[in-house]
Amino acid sequence: DALAARLRGLRLIAELGPGVAAASPSVAAAVAGCLRDPEARGRRAAAEALARLGPAVEAAAPRALPRLLRLLHSEKDALCREAVARALGHLGPSSLEAVASCLGAEQDPEVRGLAALALGEAGAAGAGYARQLLAWLQPRQASSSLTDGEQTSSDEELIPPVLEEAPGHLRARAAQALGMMGASVGPDVVAALAVHACADPDALVREASVAALGLLGNSDASSLDCAAISATAQSALAAALDDAEAFVREAAAVALETIAAH
Repeated sequence: DALAARLRGLRLIAELGPGVAAASPSVAAAVAGCLRDPEARGRRAAAEALARLGPAVEAAAPRALPRLLRLLHSEKDALCREAVARALGHLGPSSLEAVASCLGAEQDPEVRGLAALALGEAGAAGAGYARQLLAWLQPRQASSSLTDGEQTSSDEELIPPVLEEAPGHLRARAAQALGMMGASVGPDVVAALAVHACADPDALVREASVAALGLLGNSDASSLDCAAISATAQSALAAALDDAEAFVREAAAVALETIAAH
């Protein structure tokens, strides 16, 4: 049928790879047009094709980026929305800057999580935004209800500050993205992921942190201290082998095997 034909065409273009966008801008523009497909499967295939075409899409099909950003906010199909986020991670600096703006200003937590995924999908190119994602893994002091100029009593000063942290699904997205960025994220990221791999109350965050440590430990570290990986990451992964949840233990075992084989 018509949908099947569109899907075959988009998959073929995706298989041809990045050179297509630069050599044939009209092809890239046609793929961007398929982001308006009435079927979610068609929109998802278009996003996947754009991801394969890469940064050349920005010049070849200027409408692709705004359409992807609209879909990031409005798409109802979860698989399509994730494909859109992944595509945004492959379209170059302008795309990364646009999705990074969603990390703090965006009200929809799902969009914020998908923006993190997009930055992670960019790999080392997204590492410049690692500090913003790391902040999701670090509790911050809750805003005070006092207005400017109000004084606290001596008793109130003895009360420890209330700490807030990002919701579990955002912590998991942050851990996932940081692991995908590779060695350039820095040793403080490894330390934070190690803490969450062992102690986060959300098992999905522990699993994501474990998987991220496995990716970082398996990367070719030029800016990341390999000794710190061995001492911090592998220690945390070994501890995660005793996690209460079987899927976290399995993830830790896989991560340790990956590092050992590297």
